[in-house]
Amino acid sequence: ALRRTALAGGGAVEELLANLFKPRGLVVTDQHVYLSVASAPSKLQRLPLAGGSVEELGTAGEEAYDCARDESSGEVFWVTRNPNWPYSGWVNQTSKDGSTTDRLVPTQAKVSHVAIDATHVYWAFIDGVHRFRRDGSGVVESVALAVATGELIVNEEAVYVSDRLSGRIYRRDK
Repeated sequence: ALRRTALAGGGAVEELLANLFKPRGLVVTDQHVYLSVASAPSKLQRLPLAGGSVEELGTAGEEAYDCARDESSGEVFWVTRNPNWPYSGWVNQTSKDGSTTDRLVPTQAKVSHVAIDATHVYWAFIDGVHRFRRDGSGVVESVALAVATGELIVNEEAVYVSDRLSGRIYRRDK
């Protein structure tokens, strides 16, 4: 289930969505909650914070793992992977209204996280963190060492990766 509560002062827990199968990625904006769900087929969904119906923005045959949203364009980037060996996957891009979903780049084994900045899309998988230019020019670049990625965050200056096995957090300048 997807639930929320007020940050200050506690308060009642409100259930926004029930009976979710493997919810993985979650992005909250001032108007919506976006989530990737690893159902069959996997889905990228949007739920209005004010209440209302769930909107399906995209589907994929593979399991969904994470999502990130571009605040300026409203586009949502999400990663999916095959649940069976060799666990190959994709970085996907869905338009703001869900009318189009494009597969941007195939990844290698066990893709798990995605993050974006103004110029690049980043994703983590079994052999490290990689990126490519959002405008489609250039080549895929490796930007971080292989770790058991627990989280992937990008800001204007650096890429941050947590290693869920060692308990370490790594930072690499862009």
